[in-house]
Amino acid sequence: MNTMSPSREWHMDLRAPDLHALGSLMRVCSMAVTPLAQAPMHAVLASDEMDDAVLCSSRCEFPVRTRFRLPGDHNLIAFMHEAGEGSWVGGEPLASGMLLLGMPGIPCEMRLGAGTCWSIVLLKGHDLRIELSRLGYYAQSVSRRIQRIVPGEDAESAERMRSLFECIRLRYLEQRRDINIKGLLDRLRENLMPDLVSLFPALPDNARTRHSHYLVLRRVENFIAANLRRELRVHDLCEAGSTSERNLRYIFSDFVGISPNHYLATLRLCEARRLLSEATPGQHTVRAIAMECGLWDLSRFAENYRQMFGELPSDTLNEPRRTPRERHAPYLSPGVQYT
Repeated sequence: MNTMSPSREWHMDLRAPDLHALGSLMRVCSMAVTPLAQAPMHAVLASDEMDDAVLCSSRCEFPVRTRFRLPGDHNLIAFMHEAGEGSWVGGEPLASGMLLLGMPGIPCEMRLGAGTCWSIVLLKGHDLRIELSRLGYYAQSVSRRIQRIVPGEDAESAERMRSLFECIRLRYLEQRRDINIKGLLDRLRENLMPDLVSLFPALPDNARTRHSHYLVLRRVENFIAANLRRELRVHDLCEAGSTSERNLRYIFSDFVGISPNHYLATLRLCEARRLLSEATPGQHTVRAIAMECGLWDLSRFAENYRQMFGELPSDTLNEPRRTPRERHAPYLSPGVQYT
């Protein structure tokens, strides 16, 4: 008889911005997370791992910019219970009720608006590419990006998917212990291919102009990450994105919800937090880490850091060290570039 390995579940109700916990949600791949708001930041997240599957749910009351790359042996199926305003994946809008499908090894770039609630299943060893190709739904573009699927109202497969992911949300976010996770996984595996095929084709990408604006955003983000120590001005960002200042401000307002300068300052603060949380007191100083992130005004840095994270940089440096697994969950930092 097929038996299931014990659950390795955790559940967190965060009243402080623990971005390491957010970054560790999917377990098999780290999410780089940048908050787009100041403290207080409230989020509820839960994750579980059983045999070849990871199941997780989160509800985040503040907007975040996140990115990750799926492992080479895992597929992603996710459901947007509630898509906060301004949410997107790969530059394409997200809406409540959408399904997301990701193939092994692909990168994922997202912005999740405040109030977003979603549930995720990561399945190992199920090669959806082969089956979709056999059935005529596979294209090169499917393997390069997350697919957005809108389940129909009447389709039996759509209702089965919605019901399954709602049970995952209730089980993990609402802590409903009466829900049988083994039964959920068995149902998902049994119906996965027929249900996904019946829900294809996925939504097409939007207008070419939006995609070109998204590419400008990505070029500017990568430029910032590679030059975090330098003094950067809006003119430098415009050159990196090959665009005008007016267009750059429009793109950041549309895709990120804050100005380019605000976003640059946020990335620097998040990188400082990452370095402070991994540093050893006595061997590293707040001043040295601030300088490494291009934060030259220490008094302003301390105040901005406190406003964003609810504590001083010295508090982060001197807090108890995290486990190696927690430390390896990155922020949106210079080392993470997927385009």
